Amino acid sequence: MVKVICYLRYSPRRDGDLSESNVVQLDALKRHCAERGWEIVGTFSDEQLMGDDAERPGLWEAVEAIRKGYVLLVWKGDRLARSVFLDEYVRREVAKRKGRVEVMMSTHNGDSPDDVLVRQLLACVDEHAKKVT
Repeated sequence: MVKVICYLRYSPRRDGDLSESNVVQLDALKRHCAERGWEIVGTFSDEQLMGDDAERPGLWEAVEAIRKGYVLLVWKGDRLARSVFLDEYVRREVAKRKGRVEVMMSTHNGDSPDDVLVRQLLACVDEHAKKVT
């Protein structure tokens, strides 16, 4: 059975205390895991922190919880990072622990050259969107 560490993040917003973003993300991740027969063994989150902020305690606790064969699961790529560098850094840290990152809302979770290209292009788009909003 695949063991999963879920990571949730939502950005600062005026109505942040009213946001159910992390609840919506967690519900979606739970359904995703249940459909695949995966076991959630940990859930970590950061609230009111930006995706390009590397100082996210929940993110690094989630990475530290990764063991061989584990999946670090996020709802969308921009929940993991809105910085190409940070996205790649997190993925490499997870790989060092012999785990992998999976984005629930993506079909490009593999390691093929095409999957990596699409993933990195999407990370560029997320970083650009952060800069212009």
